[in-house]
Amino acid sequence: MDMKRINSGKLRAVGYDSRQRVLRVEFADGSAIEHLGVGDEVWRRISGSSAAWSYYRDNVEEEFASRRASACVSERSTEIQSAGRPVFQVSCAVRKSGLGIEFGAMAAERWRQQHQGE
Repeated sequence: MDMKRINSGKLRAVGYDSRQRVLRVEFADGSAIEHLGVGDEVWRRISGSSAAWSYYRDNVEEEFASRRASACVSERSTEIQSAGRPVFQVSCAVRKSGLGIEFGAMAAERWRQQHQGE
């Protein structure tokens, strides 16, 4: 998920996964929340708003189910290939705890083992 850096109230970054309909919000204190079931229009409005913090509080914060998430430090993407063709992409975030990259690397290795020789 690509994050858009913003500086509005307590917000520092927002990102959106349209396939999963997840809006990720990162705050100035380093915490992050993912809101579930968010539509494209909400993403367009918050990411283009000159008052993103107000928009978030009025239209997102209590309107969508949410879960806590660890704040990303950086994000990397790795493409797995088979017979020279890209067949799988693993995105793993390097998080403060370090768990994100470990999970991504383990998932990529497990996938590679299962599909070796295809």
